[in-house]
Amino acid sequence: MPEPMIRYNEPYRPQFHFSVPRHWMNDPNGLVWYQGIYHLFYQYKPDQGQGALHWGHATSQDLLYWEHQPLALYPHPRLGMVFSGSAVVDHTNSAGFQPPDHPYPAIVAIFTHASAQGQVQSLAYSLDAGVTWQEYVHNPVLTQANSPDYRDPKVFWYQPCQHWVMVLAEGHQIGVYTSTNLIQWQLQQAITDPSWQAFGILEMPDLVSLSVTPDSERYWVLQVGVQTGAPNGGYGTFYLVGDFDGYQFQCAHLAKVRWNEWGPDCYAGQSWSNLPSDQACISIAWLNNWHYARDLPTSPWLGSLTLPRQLKLIRHQHQLYLTQTPLNALKQLINSTQQLERQTIQGTQHLTSQLPPLACLHYQFNWSTTPTELTICLHNQAGDQLEFIYQTPTQEFILKRHSQAKLSLPSELSQDIIARLPWSTNSLNLQILLDTNSVEIFIEQGLVVITALWFGSAPLTHCSVVSHTTVELRGSVDQLNSTLNKNL
Repeated sequence: MPEPMIRYNEPYRPQFHFSVPRHWMNDPNGLVWYQGIYHLFYQYKPDQGQGALHWGHATSQDLLYWEHQPLALYPHPRLGMVFSGSAVVDHTNSAGFQPPDHPYPAIVAIFTHASAQGQVQSLAYSLDAGVTWQEYVHNPVLTQANSPDYRDPKVFWYQPCQHWVMVLAEGHQIGVYTSTNLIQWQLQQAITDPSWQAFGILEMPDLVSLSVTPDSERYWVLQVGVQTGAPNGGYGTFYLVGDFDGYQFQCAHLAKVRWNEWGPDCYAGQSWSNLPSDQACISIAWLNNWHYARDLPTSPWLGSLTLPRQLKLIRHQHQLYLTQTPLNALKQLINSTQQLERQTIQGTQHLTSQLPPLACLHYQFNWSTTPTELTICLHNQAGDQLEFIYQTPTQEFILKRHSQAKLSLPSELSQDIIARLPWSTNSLNLQILLDTNSVEIFIEQGLVVITALWFGSAPLTHCSVVSHTTVELRGSVDQLNSTLNKNL
């Protein structure tokens, strides 16, 4: 039977977030920049969304428009399915995969093979810019006895020591390994804390070097996925800020984790490797939650990714905090902009008479007398509503989702989402991105982020603000173009 035509205009199809044409996808994998192209691999089930996991593949020149490529990695008859992992460019041919007469370095994927016998780490390499792949004949390269939870290797080159570094999820700890050739690995450190037992099995670690805005200091940030204990829905990602000497990550207080995301629908994030030295750290994550990932009302596809985000650190009262913001490239999608005149609000104020279905909203609130509560409501005449409430006494943000869609939705998709700003402020900066099935909210330049799935009955068309004390507002609403128009 021939494959159905790919339309990209199905109900709830994301218009500027990455999604697969059909079937199932989850974690982003193997993110690597190679010869001017961003490569995105991802967990994929091509057999009507069933069966064993493969690596799907897509490429982009700008992280906005994606071109789908053939499947990259397939399950192994003995070692099992292809789970998550990363990819690097082996510029020095340390693994020996690049033939003497080949002009370009190999892309090497480092990933987990998973079977009933356990989980092991394996290699595959490509000599044609990711089009075709060859598995290393002596896989696996890293094993552990009785290893049901031993996965998700993230590998990078550590220039000062001239070796590769791997961070690996090992049950309730993160292993740090080093290698000179990507094949033989030595354990250097096991990072753990007794408090981490509450998080369940750890997953998807990432260790990156980030600069502190606005100065040029750099620190290392370890991000770790957890299966339970995160805000608003169990699955989530915590981060720690510390130092790394090429062998060991040092953090003064391992138990004092912070969350990189407060929404329930951002998981398994990973950063791109091999980016040019003048480019900031960029990460992307799965826009979903394992509690209901298989029960979403989308067809013929199931799964999408967040927008790519730039990662930075900021300092506040001698503490370092991770920030995440959409890339500046997103501005290329702006079709038109509606500027909101600077205005004073007390009571209820209707801001816009017609929100575009795909929108980026920028709001800046200021106040001299602190409001007890500030509410921004996005709604339509059908009764669908996204209500965003900021309660200043507790610095809490509450996202309420009300849908009139006649769908059998998981109950979690109507639960309130609560986030918290780490310090008080007399202003509030918001960037709200609306796609057809999700909302991403960046608060205070990405200090607090909320990502949530959203299935309404119709596009949200109006915005109003409620404040019982006087606040000053300025802002704008951008109408965004779809990145899928060329496929319709």
